[in-house]
Amino acid sequence: MRLKTQFVITMLLFGIILVVIALSAIITSQRVEKAGNQERIAAGIAQGASELSYLANDYLIYRESQQLKRWQSRFTSFSGQVAGLNVDEFGQQALVRNIQGNQHRLKEVFDSVVSAVGNLSPKQKAALDPAFLQVSWSRMAVQSQGLVSDASRLSQLLHQEIDRLREARSWLLYMMVGLFGAFLLAGYMLTYRRILKSIGTLQAGAKVIGSGNLDFRIEEKRNDEIGDLSHSFNRMTSDLKAITASKADLEREIAERKRAEEELRQQREWLQVTLTSIGDAVIATDTQCRISFLNPIAAALTGWPVEEALGRPVQDLFRIINEKTGEPGEDIVGCLLREGRNVALANHTALVARDGREVPIEDSAAPIKDRAGKVAGVVLVFHDVTEKRRAVEALRESETKYRTLFENMAEEVHFWELVRDETGRIKTWRLVDVNPPTLKSWGRTSVHEIRGKTADEIFGPGATEHYMPVVQKIMTEAVPNSFEDYFPNLDRHFRFTSVPLGDFFITTGADITDIKKAEESLRARNEELTRLNNAMVGRELRMIELKKEVNELCARAGERRRYREDFE
Repeated sequence: MRLKTQFVITMLLFGIILVVIALSAIITSQRVEKAGNQERIAAGIAQGASELSYLANDYLIYRESQQLKRWQSRFTSFSGQVAGLNVDEFGQQALVRNIQGNQHRLKEVFDSVVSAVGNLSPKQKAALDPAFLQVSWSRMAVQSQGLVSDASRLSQLLHQEIDRLREARSWLLYMMVGLFGAFLLAGYMLTYRRILKSIGTLQAGAKVIGSGNLDFRIEEKRNDEIGDLSHSFNRMTSDLKAITASKADLEREIAERKRAEEELRQQREWLQVTLTSIGDAVIATDTQCRISFLNPIAAALTGWPVEEALGRPVQDLFRIINEKTGEPGEDIVGCLLREGRNVALANHTALVARDGREVPIEDSAAPIKDRAGKVAGVVLVFHDVTEKRRAVEALRESETKYRTLFENMAEEVHFWELVRDETGRIKTWRLVDVNPPTLKSWGRTSVHEIRGKTADEIFGPGATEHYMPVVQKIMTEAVPNSFEDYFPNLDRHFRFTSVPLGDFFITTGADITDIKKAEESLRARNEELTRLNNAMVGRELRMIELKKEVNELCARAGERRRYREDFE
């Protein structure tokens, strides 16, 4: 067995046994302390039972409230003592249960006496039956004696338990001392017999090898650390004899170092080409805030050639100000070197170039850390945002024009977003925006009270179902659709045109109530004219019939026809 393994096993066994014994001693001491506390409580219970018996006798004799209060106060503390009993052995637990039972019975007896005495008048109390007093005294005496007896017996058992525990603790201490002595003896035997003698043998062999006898071999008969050390001595001797550090090995080491240096140079060149080729400006500094790298974009923005910039303080090149106030910007490099965290440039930051030009820039700065996590410098990455600002401004102007047109159109315009279910089918649509004419038609004062609400929430239940065919048609066919609709609650007619836009659609509406009323009036006028014309035609036809009848009557009477024949 190896020395280390043997030592670890010995220490582990010794430690386990020592911990077990120590824990046993600690637990035993705790049990002794607990048993002592329980013994004192049991003694207090026995004394308390005697005091309660004495106080109960006083009350039976004098029957005054002062004696009653003293008994009740002492019984409260007595109950606390009984409640504090906590024993482990079966016999002790039985006594505790007896004590608790006697306590409850004593309280019941005393309460019955108090109840009987309390319901009597002063004269009746004075003439209380002596037999009743004798019985009550006897019952309480029995309970008190039982409490004293059980508490005394419990105190005796606890005292015996304490004696046993103390004896066990003494034996544990003796065992600890004996174990420690055995460990010392075993350690001495291990050290002297296995280590000291073997080291002496190695020392003698080392002297022989040191004298120049490289053919000497130390005996390797043990399979432990001493045997490993003997083997190492022998191998060292063989290595010295063979001269391992040869010229070929040295040349190979030099070649490997040169290859590693070439790979490092190629990596640095690749990194420099990459940083030089990216579209953002890049500036790197050391911990002294001096520039160690500058790519062409950074040189163009700052106005400093790379050759002049290297080695200069970064504050000479990277001078930033607030575009609006003209105040100098924060020293970002210094902040990074102090705090070691990424920092983003503030809004409206401008770079002051060498020729005084102010170039609006954006981006961030970060610390350069080595493998150990120590800050080795700072890298600044930024870019010119002049064109971006122009595009944003153009977009803002376009938005303003759109908003002006949207809000000043005479027709209603409302912008909706589709709401689909899990299968992708149209479920409803929510309002995105409306213009003032729409708010007026809908009887609303602000777009905020209806923005984001569905058609049913704005117009009432059934609105989604009513317009669903139109919405499905324009979204399916992807073409605008015009339709007319009447709103009974407003008594108005509208003509709508809906235009699909992806998952959105825009609806424009015009109030055509006046047109509808004019059409209705024209239709009614035409109907009236038709009716009058029909009436006049009927009257003429009737006149013709009457003339025919008159001519026929004249012909029968032999008279001349009254009307010409061409009236037909």
